[in-house]
Amino acid sequence: MRSGRASKAGGFGSFAGTGRPVLLNGAVDQTTLETLEYPAVLSELAVRTSTPEGRERVEGLAPHADIGRIEESRTEFAETSGIIKASGRLPLGGVSDLRGLLARIDPAGSYLLPEELIKIRDNLGASARLRYTLTPQFARDYRLISSRMEALSDQSPLASELNRIIDEKGEIADSASPALSRIRREIRSNRARARSILDELTVERQYAESIQEDYVTIRDDRYVISVKSGMHGRMDGIIHGRSNSGSTYFVEPFRLVEINNGIAILKKEEKAEEVEILKNATRKVLGSRVELLADQGIIAGLDCAQAKVLFAADIDATMPVVLGRGDVDLKGARHPLLVLKEGRCGERVTPIDIRIKEGRRTLVISGANTGGKTVALKTLGLLTLMALSGIPVPVEGSSTAVAFSAVFADIGDRQDIIASLSTFSAHIKRIKEFLTLAGAGSLVLMDEIGAGTDPSEGSAFALAALEAFMERGATAVVTTHSNILKAHAQTDPDYMNAAV
Repeated sequence: MRSGRASKAGGFGSFAGTGRPVLLNGAVDQTTLETLEYPAVLSELAVRTSTPEGRERVEGLAPHADIGRIEESRTEFAETSGIIKASGRLPLGGVSDLRGLLARIDPAGSYLLPEELIKIRDNLGASARLRYTLTPQFARDYRLISSRMEALSDQSPLASELNRIIDEKGEIADSASPALSRIRREIRSNRARARSILDELTVERQYAESIQEDYVTIRDDRYVISVKSGMHGRMDGIIHGRSNSGSTYFVEPFRLVEINNGIAILKKEEKAEEVEILKNATRKVLGSRVELLADQGIIAGLDCAQAKVLFAADIDATMPVVLGRGDVDLKGARHPLLVLKEGRCGERVTPIDIRIKEGRRTLVISGANTGGKTVALKTLGLLTLMALSGIPVPVEGSSTAVAFSAVFADIGDRQDIIASLSTFSAHIKRIKEFLTLAGAGSLVLMDEIGAGTDPSEGSAFALAALEAFMERGATAVVTTHSNILKAHAQTDPDYMNAAV
């Protein structure tokens, strides 16, 4: 896209003279975000995250006009890109969202289950791996990322404790406590005695014909013998039921009752000791809850930063310089969703150059039908929102964006059947909303302004609206077929003409 006029000095890009950061969050309505396909970009970013909270961070990204934060995002992007290029992706695997789990534990006796302690242990492992990368050279090369990693707490005592009590199968280890080790040793000894007695019974002549081949089994946590139906009366013992087919009875020989009782008592002791072990571990987790949540947040931030780099690699994107005031100069700009589609379907995306000189309040884009006017308008809007959200955009590295204080977009057929509005009336309603909200530093995007009615009346309305936006200090970018608008833009020094 080539602009048709020279620059004029002016105050473009100021924020109502306050000098303070102006947040965009409240000044970009949901319709504008959806019109410019901003949620779709966040979805593409989100699939490149590795952690639940990292995904949440990405989905919560919003444009803002804080130049300091935007510059920090550029530094973050540059450093994370360097890390991935030099060493590969950050070790973020196996991280869980602990917020709900940690919120429900308290000192009053609640305890975490082994599978929940494993999640905590895995998060501790991820933090340790990240801290392990903090060599002196790494800290010199990547100061911002290093400062975040250095903020990760040292939880090695807690990690050691969890490794001690949870074995490689994810169960409570025998060595978790001396009492548990003793109890399980006694259980194994009693079970061995029970098996020995069962083996003796199976070879006794009086029972040989009564016992099934798979004679040893456990019912109600007690060792029993499988006895053929009709012969169970020959076995001295307690019947614990029969099979579904009715062909087998399960009999506990009297000689096993005392041993089975002993095993049952030991199992209760084992469960009680396991609960005490889990309560003790949970108390230690509770003591580190603040640090665990803070560490998870740091990891989520790193995950979000990595997702941006992976996204940038997929669409050949970079982080443009964002100015408080100055020229919008997006060189080789491409719509990111079209770039992704290009990669999947092989369709070629044609880059465009979009430039709005500081001081020019209105850019009029004209061109043939299906020539790309609407795509150019949406590309400008979307890339602006992305740049102000700290998201890399598919432009050349020397590009610049401006920190607009608000963005409004009216693109596409806005016919509202429920409200009984025609396409033109719906556009009028939307522009009225913009005129109420748009102020100094706002960016207003309107597709086919004034269309849908008599051409002369529509052009007159369009000019009046553009003049009103100009009086409010807003910057307007519109597409049109109107010769009146194009002629006016060619003669008024506050306007620029462009074509696709």
